[in-house]
Amino acid sequence: MAGMIVVEDDPAEMSTDLDAVSCPNNCENDLQMVLQLFQYSTDEDGSFSVAQKDLHDYEGFRLNDVTVDKSSTTLEDWLEDPTNEIKYVLVNGLLQPTLVMQPGQVKRFRLLNAGGLYALAVHLVNTNDGSSCTVKEIALDGMYLDQPRDLGTGRSVLFAASRVDWLVKCPIPGTYELRSTFLPDDHLSMGEHPSFNGTLLTLVVNGSEVLNSAMPSTLPSRPSYASDLRDVTEKDIDSRFVVEVTPTDTIGREDFSESNIRYKARVNTIQEWHLVNTEYVTSHPIHMHVNHMQVISYNPYIGPYGVDDGGSNWKLFGQNGTGCTWQHQNYDKSVTITSPSDALNYLGHDEKQSSGGSGTIGYAQIGEHRDVILVPPLGNITVRFRTHKYTGPVVVHCHLQSDADQGMMMTTEIVDEGASVEASITSAGAYPSSCFRNDPVYQPGNDSPPSSSVTKSLHRSLAVPERLNNNLP
Repeated sequence: MAGMIVVEDDPAEMSTDLDAVSCPNNCENDLQMVLQLFQYSTDEDGSFSVAQKDLHDYEGFRLNDVTVDKSSTTLEDWLEDPTNEIKYVLVNGLLQPTLVMQPGQVKRFRLLNAGGLYALAVHLVNTNDGSSCTVKEIALDGMYLDQPRDLGTGRSVLFAASRVDWLVKCPIPGTYELRSTFLPDDHLSMGEHPSFNGTLLTLVVNGSEVLNSAMPSTLPSRPSYASDLRDVTEKDIDSRFVVEVTPTDTIGREDFSESNIRYKARVNTIQEWHLVNTEYVTSHPIHMHVNHMQVISYNPYIGPYGVDDGGSNWKLFGQNGTGCTWQHQNYDKSVTITSPSDALNYLGHDEKQSSGGSGTIGYAQIGEHRDVILVPPLGNITVRFRTHKYTGPVVVHCHLQSDADQGMMMTTEIVDEGASVEASITSAGAYPSSCFRNDPVYQPGNDSPPSSSVTKSLHRSLAVPERLNNNLP
């Protein structure tokens, strides 16, 4: 079960045109769309019946006592049969519903990917191959952009739990479809990530033309706690941390433990974090509760990569293919795990993101404020955020539901000024990104922080020459 909560803008802070398509004054033009998975096919991740059986729920709601017409097959068996392709994304619980708009009318679409698994690449398509509607992005994950961004012929990518707000205007009568479409090159920025291709809803544009319905050209300012942090100085950054995605659905080299606080930050400070992924094929949408993160840069990745044995055992390797000295708390050196020949295929996200163009849909744009960021295989992303007023636990986790359930989740904490910032940053004594060297992560209060060159290389770009020795045995 999932739903959407809309925190309405103060109409006084919206332009007249934006107010005309937004709650609270014009909710008839403000359309909320919760996108959820409906899937029984047993050859795909996310199957309802597989999850039900994994939970040993054999006495709950089942469809095994209903038979398909003119057949002895139960409805449950028919739904589970991969040849029947029971894999859909519903819109507000409806299968491919129809929405009607008038020509020239402007509507606000609020889209939420609540499916917990598949990424969506949404766009509007004219089914008669004519010109499509004008679509502009105005907000991501509930945070306004600086100005409306024309989507053109592009797509808005929604990973699990991502949100996007659109302004939509269709001047020409006709039939359009809201679709999710991924292209062959998209994997370059996403790795092997579950994705959905298909129709979400039909948009019928007919009736009398609506005149004087204008697209908003300005957007409300973001709150002060979501200011632009790209140009803050070194002294403004209070502390740094590395969120390290590791194999077998672990994070920071461990499974989730509610009582194990992995990092503490002072309230009302600027934090700089790195989101890094040691997995060499799989990407993960990392979500942080409470605070939005501003995307600062995509950086070279020179850290270790992780390889598992198909079960619970895994091992970290340096990029020269040699096993790391520093591993993790459950490392079993008696288990033989070899490095694959293609382990470094996904290196270079910093260059791809900077170049733009085909194959970059999975990357956030620099400067955006997000609370869900896809970290691609062998990715390294710098983010910054303010720890505004809230103090208490802050959960960081992968928003693929099964990954989070398996343990890809950690607890961090925001503490009052002057409180202890001691936390369980290491796993079995190993700091994030360690391999042959084990450099500490600088936190406020450390009497002897590492040298500036090591600090910057570990936490800013992972590319300072001194740090390259990390990959040499």
